[in-house]
Amino acid sequence: MDQSALESPKDGAETLRALAGQCVDHISGLENYFIHYSIEFWLLRRLAVDPMSWPGRLVGGLVVFLLVLLPALLLTAITVQWASAPLASWTVVAVGVGGISIAARPLFRSAIGNFLSWIWAVSDEADLKRLLAWVRRWLSYQVVTPVAGVLALGIVLSVYLLTLHDTAAPLPAGTLYIGFFLAYIVSTSMYAVLQMAPQAHLISTCEHELYRLSPADSVVVRRSLRGYNQTGVVMVLIMTAVILLFLILLPTGSRVTAVVVPTLLLIEYLCTVVGILIPRLLMGRMIRIRKEEEMKILQVRLNDLLPRLEDLTEDEYERMQRLQEAQDAIRDSPENLLPLGEFAKVVGALLLSTFTVVVTAFAQGWFAEIAKRFLP
Repeated sequence: MDQSALESPKDGAETLRALAGQCVDHISGLENYFIHYSIEFWLLRRLAVDPMSWPGRLVGGLVVFLLVLLPALLLTAITVQWASAPLASWTVVAVGVGGISIAARPLFRSAIGNFLSWIWAVSDEADLKRLLAWVRRWLSYQVVTPVAGVLALGIVLSVYLLTLHDTAAPLPAGTLYIGFFLAYIVSTSMYAVLQMAPQAHLISTCEHELYRLSPADSVVVRRSLRGYNQTGVVMVLIMTAVILLFLILLPTGSRVTAVVVPTLLLIEYLCTVVGILIPRLLMGRMIRIRKEEEMKILQVRLNDLLPRLEDLTEDEYERMQRLQEAQDAIRDSPENLLPLGEFAKVVGALLLSTFTVVVTAFAQGWFAEIAKRFLP
């Protein structure tokens, strides 16, 4: 046999792993399509600091803190709005955003690495090249930055107009900038999570090498399911934190809160549903298709033996029993990847987030009313 023919299976496997690795690395590298992470990572690398190390994360948090606070102070100086500038609130929000940056980066990277596990099981080179092209197209600065920017601008303009109508006083320029920064975080997170649905659809259409007796029990599938759960939890935590920071940023007791908070909670619900439920449904469909393909092969073999059932030799009869047992095992293997328990966890996380935000908003308004009684 030709030596190249002996090496070709190994070479093919290495090619598949290389393509899968490129897909995973691009999606896991948030700096590849989030401009604020790109700026942060560029500065850290200029300082010869590993962005994922503890020193790198702390310095990165400081960089984000300065990116939030310094432009707000500069705008205040330019517009001479020191008298109306809530410097304490800005500082608290800047610290909060820096904390989110420190905590979210490793959490997202871990979750992404897990939910992309089923990419490693893709067994067709053309499928991986198609997936890689899709990832590079839709997870890029050229797409994410303008989309997130427009969404963030829409959120800030809406808040500005509502506040102007409510209090007849415009928000300070620094507050608008920090609000835009928060809205940009919301928009980029929303884009990243919403694209998980079409991404999961594309992956589900690829050819996979899964555990044949029970595809749902394949290690890569189980890791992916765990990763989608992680993503949902991280998304709920970040959105809850951002909403609370918005409450700090908005004028105390403003009726705008009654509009902004439900809107942001609705975005949180939408992202959680898309990021957790839809990929599970798509994976479940893929599992059912794979089960039917395997069962069809076994049933064809069983059909060949059944007409000669009474004439089968002992070895053929044992073979038929093994085929039937394998067919039954595949048929009875799990395919529902959205059990009631998982759905209850998602609902519970969203309810807890909603309760936290609503209680905080109510307490803020309550303290504002008490403070008014002591003001001249």
